[in-house]
Parts: sequence; C-alpha cells; structure tokens
Amino acid sequence: MMPADGSRPVGAALNGAFAKVLLREIGSTAARTHKVFSDSTTKLYANVLSSVLHDCVAKSALAMDIMDRKLSERANDCRWWALTSAFSSCCPPKQS
Repeated sequence: MMPADGSRPVGAALNGAFAKVLLREIGSTAARTHKVFSDSTTKLYANVLSSVLHDCVAKSALAMDIMDRKLSERANDCRWWALTSAFSSCCPPKQS
C-alpha cells in the first residue's frame, strides 16, 4: 500500500537494496566462476600441448636412432663389399 504523500513504502526500499546486493553477489560469483573456468582451460591446454611436444620428442628420437642404425649398417656393408674379392675379380685390373 502506498503512503498518502506518494513516497515509496519502507518495504520497497528494503527490497530495492536487497536486489542491488543480490545482483552484486551474482555478478561477483559469475566473475569468480569465469576465472576458475578460464584458468582450468588454460592449464588443460598447457597439459595437452606439453603432452604433444613430449610425444614428438620421443618419436623424433626414435626416428634418429633408426636412421643412425641404418646408416651404420650401410657403412658396414660397404666395408664388407670393399674387402671381398668377388668385386676385384670381375673388374679389369688397373693400368698405370
């Protein structure tokens, strides 16, 4: 019920103040929730990126080991071929 002088009732003023406090708290809670989700997403992205980079490092090391082993095997093959007499017998003798 409105007072005769046209002013707002006391209860309406309290409700308005309560609504402002409630909205401020809701905004504060929303900001904290946004920060928590933002921080969690950032940390998750960092973990995924770290995992992918670690996997790339491991695969690169394996590829280098395989390549090194293959090159070593080919070098040993060349040494054996150079030592065998089968090649020297099929090639003409060197003339000076």
